[in-house]
Amino acid sequence: MLPSSWLAIAAEDPRWALASDIRGRDPFGGRDCGWVESMRPFIRDFSQPGDSVLDPFCGFGTTLIAAAWEGRRGIGWEVEPQRIQLAQARLARLGYAQAIVVPSPEGRPAEPVDLIATSVPYFGSGWRGPEREIQPSDADLVVPYESGAVVAIAGWFEARGFRLTRWGAPITAPSIAEALPHTEYIRAERLDASGTLCRFDLYFGRTPAIFLEAQRRSVLVDDLPMRLEDDLRPPPTR
Repeated sequence: MLPSSWLAIAAEDPRWALASDIRGRDPFGGRDCGWVESMRPFIRDFSQPGDSVLDPFCGFGTTLIAAAWEGRRGIGWEVEPQRIQLAQARLARLGYAQAIVVPSPEGRPAEPVDLIATSVPYFGSGWRGPEREIQPSDADLVVPYESGAVVAIAGWFEARGFRLTRWGAPITAPSIAEALPHTEYIRAERLDASGTLCRFDLYFGRTPAIFLEAQRRSVLVDDLPMRLEDDLRPPPTR
């Protein structure tokens, strides 16, 4: 923590730190896991012992550990299936069986909760952001939201030497099918013949309606449907 922080924590308590073996199972190395100590004051000041605390972006279960430490019942939602497994393993190891981690639902909690709080992936985490600025893609490809189509198109790029990544972490075409329900895009990039880095973002949204809307708003350029910015659209033919 920085000395200028209003909550200046000198060091993380090793009892609650993310275990190295759990960190090693995460594609990002657990870089966005915050400190349990940073969540305790919020839980202590905005809820009462015995209350239920919901973290809708549960991650590694940091908020749930802080809730258990303060005598509250923790409930965690998480969109990433692998993170759910890692959070459950972490909580079980610490003996917090009363904490619950489930896949993120579409609507409101099934039961009332007393406090909603989340440990954002910057507060106490060891990640200081990407080493370089994330560059925009050269082209965005809107792909039908179908597992077979997404995997086939990603495989086409992979077979031609493109490196596939998801939020900066490597991913292979066959594994995209498993990640599809929790992912909206992947990036494909490689060097071209001149040594310039080419980037393509494959965007498939979460519903077929997104693809259909992109089709509706596209125009044909060299027989390919493209969605262009308004100021780049060719003038209408008379």
